[in-house]
Amino acid sequence: MSMNVNGNGYNPYLQRTSSSSKTTGANNVDSTGETKEEKIKKLTEKIQKLTDSITNLKAQAESYEMQAENIKNSVSSITAAAESVQTLVSQLDSSISELESRKSQVEANKQTAQENVNKAKENVEQKKEALENAETNVTEKQAALETAEAAVTEKEEAVENAKTALEEKETAYQEAQDKLAELDENYKQAVEATRAAQEKVNSAQEAVNSAQSALSSAQATLSSTPSTIPETRTGTSADGTTYTYTVQVPNPAYAAAQQAVKEAEANLAEKEKELQAAQEELQKCKDAEQKALDAVNTQKEEVAQAKQAVEDAQQQLEEAEQALKTAEEELEKAQQEVEKAEQELQKAQEAVTQAEADLETANQQLEEAYAALEAINEELNQINEQLAQKQSEKAQLSQQLGKLQGQLSAIDQQAALYKQMAEALQPTIEAMEAELEAAWEELNQLKGEELDEEAQAEIDKAKQEALAAQEAARAAQKAAQEALAAKATSEFQLAAQAVALQRASAILNRLKAMYNYDGTSEINIDQEQYDALQKKLRKGEGLTDLENLQMATFELMQATKQLIQDATEKFSKTANVDTTKVKQMTDTTGRLMFKDEDGKIVYKTVDEEGKTVYQYEDGKEYEGEEKDLKAVMGAPVIEDKGEVYTDANGKKVYKNTDQNGNEEFTYEDGSLFTGHYSELTQKIQEYNGKDSLMEEINAKFDEMDAEMTAAEEERAADNDTAVDEPVTYPESKAVDTEKRDAEAKELGLTPSDRDGAYMKETAFGTFLYVWDPETEEFKEFPAGEEGDEECDFTTSGNVIDRTNDKAVEADAKIALQEAGLNVVPGEPFIAEKDGTYYEYNKETGKFEEMKE
Repeated sequence: MSMNVNGNGYNPYLQRTSSSSKTTGANNVDSTGETKEEKIKKLTEKIQKLTDSITNLKAQAESYEMQAENIKNSVSSITAAAESVQTLVSQLDSSISELESRKSQVEANKQTAQENVNKAKENVEQKKEALENAETNVTEKQAALETAEAAVTEKEEAVENAKTALEEKETAYQEAQDKLAELDENYKQAVEATRAAQEKVNSAQEAVNSAQSALSSAQATLSSTPSTIPETRTGTSADGTTYTYTVQVPNPAYAAAQQAVKEAEANLAEKEKELQAAQEELQKCKDAEQKALDAVNTQKEEVAQAKQAVEDAQQQLEEAEQALKTAEEELEKAQQEVEKAEQELQKAQEAVTQAEADLETANQQLEEAYAALEAINEELNQINEQLAQKQSEKAQLSQQLGKLQGQLSAIDQQAALYKQMAEALQPTIEAMEAELEAAWEELNQLKGEELDEEAQAEIDKAKQEALAAQEAARAAQKAAQEALAAKATSEFQLAAQAVALQRASAILNRLKAMYNYDGTSEINIDQEQYDALQKKLRKGEGLTDLENLQMATFELMQATKQLIQDATEKFSKTANVDTTKVKQMTDTTGRLMFKDEDGKIVYKTVDEEGKTVYQYEDGKEYEGEEKDLKAVMGAPVIEDKGEVYTDANGKKVYKNTDQNGNEEFTYEDGSLFTGHYSELTQKIQEYNGKDSLMEEINAKFDEMDAEMTAAEEERAADNDTAVDEPVTYPESKAVDTEKRDAEAKELGLTPSDRDGAYMKETAFGTFLYVWDPETEEFKEFPAGEEGDEECDFTTSGNVIDRTNDKAVEADAKIALQEAGLNVVPGEPFIAEKDGTYYEYNKETGKFEEMKE
């Protein structure tokens, strides 16, 4: 018995929802609209299909099991071959060890003979050198004695000069003090003159005040005195009558008052003149007093300077006397050294005589050593030839063993996969058998009487069991698909490793040649040792050839490891993609997408004249050749629930096929999407096939080869195989924030929470655009939620995984701009500001000042 199940696990029988199927006659129909005969016919056809499917699946499972068994049988033969090769390798190892032991003994004998020769030569040279040194020493000591005698004479003269200078300074000091006393007396007299002048001013001021009062009083009297007064007179009229009359006559008192005012004004003018004269005299006295005071202060400074000069002269005299004492001691010591040197010269002459006698003996030993060395070298050459042959044989056998072990591992994986595929078919077979049993049960009921509740319950139970079995089948199918994807990823990783390690090995051999590798020293170092060598460079210390080779090897292996890891991660994301659905990607306007040699997106479009052009996202035209562009391929994003789409609100929608082969779209909670499929946007991911990724790996190694060639040429030109020059950095430059912000605006980027980082929604999803201040262009990185392994950054601009070297380097560029530092060309983790250099801490994500 067999049945046919859709790839998505849905079954037409399980989708029927009628709970009973009562019949009243041959042609009666139930609530589904089907007659009993139609149901029986459908069930009969279904039973036949299920029977055929189960038979085919069981045959397929048996085929997988047989293939796994056949593979296991071949394992034993490969294992035997591997053991045979291992035995031969062990035998060769033993032979090589014996040869190595003999070689070590010969080398030791050779070393002893060479040491004897060297000692004989060294003994002769030492004796000659000792004599020359003794003669030179006597000459030097005699010269030192003469120098010491001259120094004593010079110091004696210096003491006398210091005494004379002290006497002169003391005389000048006394003269300065005498002059200060004289000036101080002058100052006191000036102060007294100023005081007397001030009293005169005060007296004159009082006289002016008194004259002013007198003038005011006279003016008041004048104001109150009339100029005329009345006078009564008598007269006789014509008729002889006597009469009286009054007339105004000048007032004598008024004239007297006027005279008094004039006299008071004259007196006031005289007193004011006297006051002005007194004030002028006072100012002269004050000026004289200030001048006298300035002279006193100036002289005090001269006295202090003279005193300091005396103290300095005393200090110089003491120093001169001490220097004389020291010179006398040095003279005595020099005399002793001359006597000692003459004694040593005599001993050296005696030693030379003895050395000349030893030289003849040493020459004889040298001839004997060379004879022994020649015999040793002949034996050593023979051993080296044998050793090279044995090592070649061992390398061939080891390579053969590696191939056999690789085959064995691959066969074991293939056998396990076949076994897993056979086991994965069992839940599907069981699900079909359960559904088949339910179909037979329903068919039997339809052919008999109407269903009672108990019979219907049995059918419902069978349906549930079949549904559970199908769920298990789907899980098994998913596991099988994941296993296939994992196998494909593993195979790709092995292939990538083979390519990358082969290229890396070639570069490593060039590095060994460039740095004169001795063939025995350890060249593999860890991160801590690498950091220590970096620290030496930053301090300006040179590195040996071995240290340079160790650093270069570490960097090469890290780069190789990262290349393999990046390529494997890219491949794993599309390992289970249906390649028939892979097609070239386009943007929202339908433009075909390409990548240039730097990985930047280029769009193919047609200009107004109908000419095909290629341009970047910012509208700049691509200036390279069309053949250098690489098409960007895309494939649907597939998750456990189906192909991924998004609706107008950005919610996920999954595409599947129902029991009738029709497409249906559901949300994550299982509810149906009721809109039109044209409203949905399919989620597309960039597809990286095996060939494309291998091309990327080789392209990276091509770049490394070019860098290696440049390094070899530079080293050959320098011809310096000892140590490196102290590390120096190129001239730094400030970040052009105006250009950065203008570019961001032109590209329609939205600023993030961090300087130098911007956000944008693209056809690929959400991306973080990081400004590279060195190349002055933006680089894009996938952005998502914290923990999203497919993304490099969060939407707030933080690195998700700090083991991701590319993301960490981009984070360093952001941190540099946040800290307001200058970029150092060619150094992504070094920055500069005001002559101080800073290094990026990969753990904290901050730049820290570099310490010496």
